Amino acid sequence: MIAARRRRTLLIAFTLILIFAAILLSVATRLTPQVRDRATAALNERFRSQVDLQSLQISAFPRPAISGTGLTLRHNARTDVPPLIRIGAYSASAGLWGLMSSPLHLKTVELERLEITIPPGGVHGAEGQQRSSDEETQSAAQSGSETGSSRLVIDQIVSRTARLVIMPRDRRKLPRRFDIHNLVMRGLGGGDGATFEAALTNSTPRGEITTQGTFGPWQAEDPSQTPVRGEYAFKAANLDTIKGIGGTLSSRGAYSGRLERIDVKGETETPDFSIDLAKQPIPLRTRFHAIVDGTNGDTWLERVEARVIET
Repeated sequence: MIAARRRRTLLIAFTLILIFAAILLSVATRLTPQVRDRATAALNERFRSQVDLQSLQISAFPRPAISGTGLTLRHNARTDVPPLIRIGAYSASAGLWGLMSSPLHLKTVELERLEITIPPGGVHGAEGQQRSSDEETQSAAQSGSETGSSRLVIDQIVSRTARLVIMPRDRRKLPRRFDIHNLVMRGLGGGDGATFEAALTNSTPRGEITTQGTFGPWQAEDPSQTPVRGEYAFKAANLDTIKGIGGTLSSRGAYSGRLERIDVKGETETPDFSIDLAKQPIPLRTRFHAIVDGTNGDTWLERVEARVIET
């Protein structure tokens, strides 16, 4: 008798699980096109970009999740340059309420084969021309009105392998490439910008950079006005990768500003700095102040103080 009751209890529980799974599958099937349309519209609005999404699927068991492939964003729908953002594949965890509510709320998004390409002249114009002071003033005024919350909120984005490519104005020159490792961004879409931490490989001089700070909020009308600030550490940079000099450089500093004008202050230490012609290593320390245009990689040195041995 007891065994029969146990079998009935197990049968009822198994039946309820099947019914619950069927309900989740039905919900996921109905939600998939809705979430796809909402995510595409939110990305399009936030980044002022033409969004192409190759595939998106929602799985509801054992917990709601999203996966897909082939996400590209073309800023201002430009087709004469590579997409601003290209993602090979992605996956995301989410609560059922987060998928159904507004804004669309995702917990952790993991990206594979992320590539960010800055077009020739930067993201603020096809020709890369400097804007007038009146235009900058107008853009700054617009920036203040673009800090509202997004229709898409992401708690955390993780990308273990990514690449930043800056295309040169001169087509005869090779693009500048930076391999980014372990990029983590938190708090995207909340209106106050996102915190980030990342490690990246600098090609010339060859070395590893670690950085952390805040990025955003993203200024969709003019991405070059997006604020950024943080700190960096550049360790064991091989100066032998630069023709004519040698040594191992380390640097620390801080940066702040807008993407098109980032104020960088830091110091470097090279205990074995050498010039190839002299071939005599000497200690070199510097303090510097530089302005960097993060939309095209251009750098202006405002001030450098160097100490060679005791001079």
